[in-house]
Amino acid sequence: MNANKNKHISTSPTAVRLVGALLLPILLVILSSSPVRLSAKDPTKTKAQPVPSEAAETARRFLGHLEKGDVNAAIGLWDTRQGDGKLKARLDKMVAKVSKVGGIRKVDAGPCEERRTKKFEEVTGEKIEVVPVEIICGDENLILAVFSIRKKEGASRIFQLESLKEWGGTASLDDELKYNE
Repeated sequence: MNANKNKHISTSPTAVRLVGALLLPILLVILSSSPVRLSAKDPTKTKAQPVPSEAAETARRFLGHLEKGDVNAAIGLWDTRQGDGKLKARLDKMVAKVSKVGGIRKVDAGPCEERRTKKFEEVTGEKIEVVPVEIICGDENLILAVFSIRKKEGASRIFQLESLKEWGGTASLDDELKYNE
C-alpha cells in the first residue's frame, strides 16, 4: 500500500489538451447562460451623472481660490453687498485653515433641500441655490460647508457661507463655536 502512495501519475500533453478542449466549451456555456455578467456595470442600470449647477461650480471655484491663497479672486465670487473688510479677514482665516489641513483634495457638491430654498424665496422674494459641500482635505480631514448663492448681474454670487465642525466634520472653514465660554 505504501508503494502505491509514492507513485506519481504522469500525464501526457495530449491528454491535458484533450481535457482542456472538452472543458472549455462547457465553461463558456455556463458563463453565457448565467444572469450575472462579467462586465463591471450593466449599461441599462447605470444612472447618468447630474450636470453640476452653476452655483456648485461657483462654490468649487471659490474653494480653489482659497486653496491657492487668492483672497481677492475669492472675494470676486462674492455678492458685492457683502464685500467688506470683515469678509477679507474671514477669508484670510479660511486660507490659513485650508493650508493647515493640507489643502483641498476633493470637493463633493450635494443636492440642495428644496424646502430651504422655498422658505428663503417666500421670505425675501429672491430665488437662491443652496449648495452643501463635503471637502476632503490633504490630511484626510472632512470639512462640511453650505454655500447660499444667488444670481446677480448674470452671474452666480455667494452671499452666505456656513461651515461648522459641529455639523459632523473633523474641521471647518470658520472659527469653532465655543459653548463653554
